[in-house]
Amino acid sequence: MTNETQSPAESPKTNARNVGAAVAMSIAMLLGSAGIAAAQTEPAQTEPVQDDSADEEQRDRSDRRQRRSERRARIGSLIADTIGITLVELRSEVRQGNSVADVAEDNGVASSTVVDALISALEERLDSAVENGRLTEEEAADRFERRSERIAERVERVPGERRANADG
Repeated sequence: MTNETQSPAESPKTNARNVGAAVAMSIAMLLGSAGIAAAQTEPAQTEPVQDDSADEEQRDRSDRRQRRSERRARIGSLIADTIGITLVELRSEVRQGNSVADVAEDNGVASSTVVDALISALEERLDSAVENGRLTEEEAADRFERRSERIAERVERVPGERRANADG
Protein backbone atom coordinates (compact mmCIF):
# COMPACT_ATOMS: atom_id res chain seq x y z
CA MET A 1 0.00 0.00 0.00
CA THR A 2 1.15 3.47 -0.76
CA ASN A 3 0.40 6.74 0.94
CA GLU A 4 -1.89 7.70 -1.85
CA THR A 5 -4.23 4.77 -1.24
CA GLN A 6 -4.17 5.11 2.57
CA SER A 7 -6.84 7.21 4.18
CA PRO A 8 -5.56 10.15 6.18
CA ALA A 9 -6.75 8.50 9.40
CA GLU A 10 -4.42 5.56 8.86
CA SER A 11 -1.27 7.59 8.31
CA PRO A 12 1.23 7.41 11.22
CA LYS A 13 1.54 11.22 11.30
CA THR A 14 -2.21 11.60 11.38
CA ASN A 15 -2.54 9.04 14.16
CA ALA A 16 0.04 10.90 16.22
CA ARG A 17 -1.77 14.17 15.60
CA ASN A 18 -5.10 12.63 16.53
CA VAL A 19 -3.71 11.13 19.74
CA GLY A 20 -2.07 14.44 20.64
CA ALA A 21 -5.27 16.33 19.92
CA ALA A 22 -7.28 13.83 21.94
CA VAL A 23 -4.88 14.15 24.88
CA ALA A 24 -4.93 17.93 24.68
CA MET A 25 -8.71 17.96 24.48
CA SER A 26 -8.98 15.58 27.45
CA ILE A 27 -6.67 17.79 29.52
CA ALA A 28 -8.62 20.90 28.53
CA MET A 29 -11.90 19.25 29.45
CA LEU A 30 -10.49 18.02 32.73
CA LEU A 31 -9.11 21.44 33.64
CA GLY A 32 -12.22 23.14 32.37
CA SER A 33 -14.53 20.97 34.45
CA ALA A 34 -12.32 21.55 37.51
CA GLY A 35 -12.64 25.29 36.91
CA ILE A 36 -16.40 25.01 36.58
CA ALA A 37 -16.57 22.98 39.79
CA ALA A 38 -14.46 25.57 41.58
CA ALA A 39 -16.61 28.37 40.21
CA GLN A 40 -19.73 26.64 41.49
CA THR A 41 -18.36 26.49 45.04
CA GLU A 42 -17.31 30.14 45.14
CA PRO A 43 -19.97 32.86 45.59
CA ALA A 44 -20.73 34.95 42.56
CA GLN A 45 -18.79 38.19 42.54
CA THR A 46 -20.97 40.01 40.04
CA GLU A 47 -24.17 40.21 42.09
CA PRO A 48 -24.19 41.14 45.76
CA VAL A 49 -25.93 38.64 47.99
CA GLN A 50 -29.18 40.06 49.34
CA ASP A 51 -28.78 40.34 53.09
CA ASP A 52 -31.75 40.34 55.41
CA SER A 53 -29.87 42.38 58.00
CA ALA A 54 -31.21 45.65 56.56
CA ASP A 55 -34.78 44.37 56.87
CA GLU A 56 -34.11 43.12 60.37
CA GLU A 57 -32.59 46.47 61.33
CA GLN A 58 -35.68 48.25 60.03
CA ARG A 59 -37.95 45.94 62.06
CA ASP A 60 -35.83 46.56 65.17
CA ARG A 61 -36.14 50.33 64.73
CA SER A 62 -39.86 50.02 64.23
CA ASP A 63 -40.17 47.85 67.34
CA ARG A 64 -38.17 50.37 69.40
CA ARG A 65 -40.36 53.23 68.17
CA GLN A 66 -43.48 51.26 69.08
CA ARG A 67 -42.18 50.43 72.58
CA ARG A 68 -41.14 54.07 73.11
CA SER A 69 -44.58 55.27 72.07
CA GLU A 70 -46.28 52.79 74.42
CA ARG A 71 -43.96 53.80 77.27
CA ARG A 72 -44.73 57.49 76.73
CA ALA A 73 -48.46 56.77 76.72
CA ARG A 74 -48.13 54.80 80.00
CA ILE A 75 -46.12 57.58 81.63
CA GLY A 76 -48.52 60.25 80.36
CA SER A 77 -51.49 58.29 81.66
CA LEU A 78 -49.80 57.85 85.04
CA ILE A 79 -49.11 61.58 85.29
CA ALA A 80 -52.64 62.51 84.19
CA ASP A 81 -54.19 60.04 86.66
CA THR A 82 -51.98 61.35 89.49
CA ILE A 83 -53.04 64.93 88.73
CA GLY A 84 -56.69 63.93 88.25
CA ILE A 85 -57.09 65.00 84.61
CA THR A 86 -57.32 63.21 81.28
CA LEU A 87 -54.32 62.48 79.10
CA VAL A 88 -55.81 64.77 76.43
CA GLU A 89 -56.00 67.63 78.95
CA LEU A 90 -52.42 67.00 80.09
CA ARG A 91 -51.14 67.03 76.52
CA SER A 92 -53.05 70.20 75.76
CA GLU A 93 -51.57 71.98 78.78
CA VAL A 94 -48.03 70.84 77.96
CA ARG A 95 -48.45 71.94 74.32
CA GLN A 96 -49.45 75.36 75.58
CA GLY A 97 -46.05 75.63 77.27
CA ASN A 98 -46.85 74.53 80.84
CA SER A 99 -44.57 72.14 82.71
CA VAL A 100 -46.06 69.03 84.29
CA ALA A 101 -45.34 70.64 87.68
CA ASP A 102 -47.35 73.72 86.66
CA VAL A 103 -50.27 71.57 85.48
CA ALA A 104 -50.19 69.57 88.72
CA GLU A 105 -50.12 72.66 90.91
CA ASP A 106 -52.90 74.31 88.87
CA ASN A 107 -54.99 71.22 89.70
CA GLY A 108 -54.16 71.23 93.44
CA VAL A 109 -51.53 68.48 93.32
CA ALA A 110 -47.96 69.00 94.54
CA SER A 111 -45.31 68.34 91.91
CA SER A 112 -43.57 66.07 94.43
CA THR A 113 -46.64 63.79 94.29
CA VAL A 114 -46.13 63.37 90.53
CA VAL A 115 -42.40 62.76 91.02
CA ASP A 116 -43.13 60.14 93.71
CA ALA A 117 -45.63 58.35 91.43
CA LEU A 118 -43.11 58.26 88.57
CA ILE A 119 -40.30 57.00 90.83
CA SER A 120 -42.59 54.30 92.22
CA ALA A 121 -43.47 53.16 88.67
CA LEU A 122 -39.78 53.14 87.78
CA GLU A 123 -38.99 50.96 90.79
CA GLU A 124 -41.74 48.50 89.82
CA ARG A 125 -40.45 48.20 86.25
CA LEU A 126 -36.84 47.69 87.35
CA ASP A 127 -37.85 45.12 90.00
CA SER A 128 -39.81 43.24 87.35
CA ALA A 129 -36.81 43.30 85.01
CA VAL A 130 -34.60 41.85 87.74
CA GLU A 131 -37.17 39.14 88.55
CA ASN A 132 -37.42 38.20 84.86
CA GLY A 133 -33.64 38.07 84.49
CA ARG A 134 -33.42 40.97 82.03
CA LEU A 135 -31.31 43.01 84.45
CA THR A 136 -28.99 42.27 87.34
CA GLU A 137 -29.48 43.97 90.72
CA GLU A 138 -26.48 46.20 89.96
CA GLU A 139 -27.81 47.23 86.55
CA ALA A 140 -31.21 48.00 88.05
CA ALA A 141 -29.64 50.09 90.83
CA ASP A 142 -27.57 52.03 88.29
CA ARG A 143 -30.57 52.70 86.08
CA PHE A 144 -32.69 53.71 89.06
CA GLU A 145 -30.08 56.21 90.18
CA ARG A 146 -29.68 57.78 86.73
CA ARG A 147 -33.37 57.89 85.87
CA SER A 148 -34.70 59.01 89.25
CA GLU A 149 -32.38 62.03 89.07
CA ARG A 150 -33.95 63.04 85.75
CA ILE A 151 -37.56 62.53 86.79
CA ALA A 152 -37.79 65.67 88.95
CA GLU A 153 -35.97 67.66 86.27
CA ARG A 154 -38.43 66.55 83.60
CA VAL A 155 -41.48 67.25 85.73
CA GLU A 156 -40.24 70.82 86.28
CA ARG A 157 -39.06 71.42 82.72
CA VAL A 158 -41.07 73.72 80.52
CA PRO A 159 -41.64 72.24 77.04
CA GLY A 160 -39.16 73.53 74.49
CA GLU A 161 -36.65 74.33 77.21
CA ARG A 162 -33.29 72.60 76.81
CA ARG A 163 -31.86 70.41 79.53
CA ALA A 164 -29.32 72.17 81.72
CA ASN A 165 -25.86 71.49 80.34
CA ALA A 166 -23.38 69.95 82.78
CA ASP A 167 -20.72 72.40 81.51
CA GLY A 168 -22.74 75.36 82.63
